[in-house]
Amino acid sequence: MRRTSLLIRKIFIELASCPHLHHLLFPCLHPHPLLAFPSLYHRSFMASILASESPMISKDPFPSLLRLTIPSTNNSNASPISTSLSLPLSPSFLTSPQAPICKRPPPFRRCLSWPASRKPDLHRTVASRDVAVGDIVLVRKGEVFPCELVLLHSALEGVIAYVSTANLDGESNLKRVIVASATAEIEHPSQLPAVKGKIRAQRPSTALHEFEASIELSGEGPVPLGPSSLLLRGSISRNSECIYGIAVYTGFGTKVALNMRNPPSKMGSVERKLNWVVLMLFIALATLVITGAIVAGVLQNRDGAGQWYMGENSLKSGGKVTSQSLGTFLILFSTFIPVSLFVTLEFIQVLQALFMSADFRMRTGRQKVLARATNLNEMLGEVEHVLSDKTGTLTENIMHYIACSAGGQLYNILKKKRAMHRAVKDGVEPTQSDNSSGDSGRKKSKKRTNPDLGDKTAVLDGNSSEEALPEYQGQSPDEVALVTSAREYGITFMARTLDTLVIDRFGTKETYTTLAELEFNSDRKRMSMIFRCPDGKIKMFTKGADTIMLKLLNKDANIELIQNHIDEFAKEGLRTLVFAMKELEEKDFQTWFERFQEAQNSLEDREGKNSKNSAELEEDLMYVATTAVEDKLQDKVPETIKFLREAGIKLWVWTGDKRETAQNIGYSAIA
Repeated sequence: MRRTSLLIRKIFIELASCPHLHHLLFPCLHPHPLLAFPSLYHRSFMASILASESPMISKDPFPSLLRLTIPSTNNSNASPISTSLSLPLSPSFLTSPQAPICKRPPPFRRCLSWPASRKPDLHRTVASRDVAVGDIVLVRKGEVFPCELVLLHSALEGVIAYVSTANLDGESNLKRVIVASATAEIEHPSQLPAVKGKIRAQRPSTALHEFEASIELSGEGPVPLGPSSLLLRGSISRNSECIYGIAVYTGFGTKVALNMRNPPSKMGSVERKLNWVVLMLFIALATLVITGAIVAGVLQNRDGAGQWYMGENSLKSGGKVTSQSLGTFLILFSTFIPVSLFVTLEFIQVLQALFMSADFRMRTGRQKVLARATNLNEMLGEVEHVLSDKTGTLTENIMHYIACSAGGQLYNILKKKRAMHRAVKDGVEPTQSDNSSGDSGRKKSKKRTNPDLGDKTAVLDGNSSEEALPEYQGQSPDEVALVTSAREYGITFMARTLDTLVIDRFGTKETYTTLAELEFNSDRKRMSMIFRCPDGKIKMFTKGADTIMLKLLNKDANIELIQNHIDEFAKEGLRTLVFAMKELEEKDFQTWFERFQEAQNSLEDREGKNSKNSAELEEDLMYVATTAVEDKLQDKVPETIKFLREAGIKLWVWTGDKRETAQNIGYSAIA
């Protein structure tokens, strides 16, 4: 029994020496070692709750692919590397089946791949982590790309695919991705196993819209690849039933993985105040403990020394009693700091988040409110400013063609100036602008008017069937609105392939051959297309923002009149685009095209070289027209803004449109 008693005593001594078990075994006698820093304690406690309950704890919505074959670097100008691809060796087809809604993300996505027999109609299921660089991947409509692919084939006309990158850049517009010209002749996926080649790509980069590579098939020269051929991880396939691509970046080499950062630490106002109060309480606690210990030592020296009834304590000095009393008073005053208050606060904030999610008045359709940071709930009552995007947030992002300016005249569908909430009416009514110069405007327009636009205006018969007419889909709603309106007036965009474009102009089909495309970017603020027209002439058509385009027009353009029309459109809240053209000589174009192809095949500073080559052609342009489209306000926007204003919240709108356009939309939103 004595040995057992000693063993139990030793166990309790060992347990008491452990700081965490010490607190659990003796909560009333000993304070928690983190008691002085309760914020650290309650944060670690909630971390365990969030890790087991919150569906947002995962930083990456897609499982990381563990196999890395391309070293990661953030320097897009680093030396390129070569990735040899023998497509039939290990082709794998991937699909992400519809998973049931659950609180936790799936541990991995399933892939379909060809077995060793490599028959096109047979597949096997593998995990997405097994997808490696060089594998052929299949993504169906509505599915998410698990890695970054170069488009090889699409069910949508074979060469074009539309994807949504809202998960990456927040833009709701669909992005067009086209296949490289080297694989454009592939008419069916069954032809992919017979293709062999090599892709030379730059090292992984964090820039979403930068990609410099080239593809070289056996027996052919290198063909450039750019951002328009890259399918980004995290984007969603739209409009195409199936897309085939070859993996070039996987796992942590993808752009979305390279852009991951640890979320910033956020602290609500209540938490900050509580931490400050706890600091004050800790100072007060330390003051009380030290004061009590000093008083105990003083009383020991004055009254306790030499008293026989004090036992061993009568032999202790005042200093020793003071040092021992520090621990005693710390235990006695340990409840001075309310640790349970922080735990209670965390549970209250979690319950608030649940109530927000269950509130039907805070839902949009079936989409619930998701509280991503529950410790910031109380900050909602302290909001003073709301920063909002205009297109797609305040407005519907559904464009309607309203007016245009051409030949010195202003053509407006509506007779009077409209408010943003007014419905679009049918018909066309040309009106002479008040600030146009009449004859002088027409005189200059003779040289500026593009003969390819035709001198006729046709309106389709309201009884004619439109079932056989094509349905347009594009990465810019402005372009879709303009093409749709052109169809109503007799000029129908019929089809487009990688090299050709077919237009039905008043019943006559015309085929234009695409020679080059000078892509749009935020620096250029314009784009150009170079075609060989049916009459054999080479013409370049350019569209862009008025701030850039007006500087590129030739001397025949009446800049003042054009600017007046643009300002008039902007005052009505319309979005404007300026169109111009230029006819190119065959010899000059061929000389320029050689430099253009050389820049396209370059893996170093391709964008800079392309911008320089584009600037050589995009000058001395002939003015064609200025178009104006309307983007209506979404439902209940005025009511929402009124509610925010009544709450004392100021709304700031960020937009790339003209100042006058933004002001008009602002006035319409508060009308």
